[in-house]
Amino acid sequence: MNNSMELPVIDNQRREFFSQILTGLGGIACGGVLASLSACEPFTTKVETGGKALFDTIKDDPMGICNTVGNALVINLKDTNGNVFNNGYKIVILRRGTVTVPEYVVVSSRCNHQDCEVVAPAAPGENLVCPCHLSEFSSTDGTLLVGPATASLVRFNSSFDSTTKILTIFS
Repeated sequence: MNNSMELPVIDNQRREFFSQILTGLGGIACGGVLASLSACEPFTTKVETGGKALFDTIKDDPMGICNTVGNALVINLKDTNGNVFNNGYKIVILRRGTVTVPEYVVVSSRCNHQDCEVVAPAAPGENLVCPCHLSEFSSTDGTLLVGPATASLVRFNSSFDSTTKILTIFS
């Protein structure tokens, strides 16, 4: 009957062994997760090239998407020298203001979560959505509303000339 006394000792040794193994595996797994998370740093800056792009709100928007307050247009754009704009990612032109006094906000389409590009809202006033993991951004200024993205969309300075109807976007 001495065997029954030794079993708890063996069980304790096994528990200790498995506990150490699981702790080690947990550390390895967590280390891998933390390393992968550090690779997903927020994209909060943009390359400053000193360039600018011009968008004719009449000619370059033949469907009139930017005529409706709350709409957004996702497009590729080149700068005035013919170079890619926004490192090749599309930009999003968000229509704000009023019917008579248009205002525009321009943001990058690049979601910082995994470099996917957001899509335009299905209807005026709806959010911009990243199709990869469903992060949501405000259709008025590109502010992050729902993750897993960790930052708002990068915003570009812009100015609108109401006489020529030209939106100038600065990189």
